[in-house]
Amino acid sequence: MDTQMELEGLVDDIERARKAGINARKLGWATVLTITLLLLVVRDIYRELSGGDLGFGLHVPSIASAYLPAVVLIALLAGVVVAPMFGLGRSPHQVVRPSDIDVRSTDILGAPQTTEMIDQLIREYRNFATLQERFGASPPRAVLFEGPPGTGKTMAAKVIAKESGVPFLFVSGSSFQAMYYGQSSKKVRSYFRHLRRLARSYGGAIGFIEEFDAVGATRSSMGVSQTTDGVTGVVAELLVQLQSFEMRTWIERIGSFGLFSPARDMPSPRFLVIAATNRASELDPALMRPGRFDRSIHFELPNANARKDMFLGLLELRRAKGNVSVESRTVERVSSMSSGLSQASIFRLVEEAGVSAFHSGRDCITDDDIWSSFTQMTLGRSAGVPYGDFEKLVVSVHEAGHATYRWFGGGKADLGVVSILKRGEALGLTASYHLEDRYLVTKDDILDEIAALFSGMVAENLIFGETSTGSSSDLRRASSMALKYVTSFGMGKSQISIGELSPQGEVALLTSEGPVKDEVTEVLNQGKKRSKEVISSYASELWRLSLRLCEMEELDTKDVESLLGQRPMSAKTITLNDLDPFAR
Repeated sequence: MDTQMELEGLVDDIERARKAGINARKLGWATVLTITLLLLVVRDIYRELSGGDLGFGLHVPSIASAYLPAVVLIALLAGVVVAPMFGLGRSPHQVVRPSDIDVRSTDILGAPQTTEMIDQLIREYRNFATLQERFGASPPRAVLFEGPPGTGKTMAAKVIAKESGVPFLFVSGSSFQAMYYGQSSKKVRSYFRHLRRLARSYGGAIGFIEEFDAVGATRSSMGVSQTTDGVTGVVAELLVQLQSFEMRTWIERIGSFGLFSPARDMPSPRFLVIAATNRASELDPALMRPGRFDRSIHFELPNANARKDMFLGLLELRRAKGNVSVESRTVERVSSMSSGLSQASIFRLVEEAGVSAFHSGRDCITDDDIWSSFTQMTLGRSAGVPYGDFEKLVVSVHEAGHATYRWFGGGKADLGVVSILKRGEALGLTASYHLEDRYLVTKDDILDEIAALFSGMVAENLIFGETSTGSSSDLRRASSMALKYVTSFGMGKSQISIGELSPQGEVALLTSEGPVKDEVTEVLNQGKKRSKEVISSYASELWRLSLRLCEMEELDTKDVESLLGQRPMSAKTITLNDLDPFAR
């Protein structure tokens, strides 16, 4: 629901505080001007009575004129040396006015829970006085946004400032650090001083600190002589500033004494500090206590449905201009295969699709542009086929082996694309995906994945009677999965997690010989045996797919299906009846 619609019927305390501050400053300056005029009148009266001259003209002695150039030169040199010192403790923030912010809550796509929390925070902030009067509650003074990079933390902070109609003070955590002792804490004080000043002018202000872990890291070395000011001093200053009282200026104090001052019954201006980090575990625990960062909002990577909504939303904005022609099947396919991409990555993917359409000379974004930008972002930019005919055939057989096992092996993953185009260090690739994001992996899933990794090596050995070095990366991944199978997931004979009990060097020593090595080898051999059974059963299909891949260089699911037929076994599904031990 739109925040503006939700706020209808409620008194906006931010607007009330803004008007109160303006009226208080007007009355304060009027008082100052009145006192100044009275002093001028008194001076003129005194001059008439005394008959003297109260001029303040300065007369430079003639002897000093000879030394004047030297004095001016020394003053200039001193200014060059000393002037930069006055700016060391300045706040490094940038002020963004609400009118300059071009994002709203409707721009946060694919994250309904996050949007709801942001809307609630806006309601609390804009009606802080009403919340206090009716329920005796106060909105948070500071909020922590934590989550992986690119999940929309900065955008959400801008949305809060935009919807609240208050300025946005952006600063990076690392910019508070200074080479001189005490200057880092001074920058923090200066930042909060500017924040309070703008809050008084606009009725409120949003302070946003990016990469907060650069200044809010835990004070593990507290009390040690080598402790740096950038660790303990800044954290201590943050604690003080976050829990300090709201102080009024002398103008507001003068205005509040008047009988006609509206500031007496108006709420005091309030600011909100928002800090963003992707390493919340490294923050000092004192910062997370009540009165400092009272609330923490977690930003997660989007799941398959959220990614689909984001793609559709971004494409819809461009479709309104008539320059998008993308089928929903392509969106579903890319959404399923883009697990792990953040909101920023998805936005960039759609932008790259537009760039691809521009360079291709098309008038609109097509499915090919979406797929091309997706493969470049997730798989790497294609470098073509730089190898000779025989190596091209070897790579085709290797990748066809992976695709054959994925197609006929009965695994849960679907085949996405098979390619022999060189991308980075990879001579080819076989990409698979799941229709839905998965958070749990079973024992059979790991064995199936190990078998799929061995299928390229098995296919080479079946066709050529030997294997090449192209299987080295597959063997490394299979070994890593088998090691976790035995030592981390508790799926082997031992239930001990070696990774938790021993340092990394001892883990390597324990797995280099003895029962751990034997069990890891057994798991690898079991996966390789499983791969051989599938590849040998579909040797003719493997060869046909190899020749077609060698010819076309890249095949998608439709191409493989037209060559090998419909996939015989779909993804495995488990119902509640399968899990019910009492089901008959």
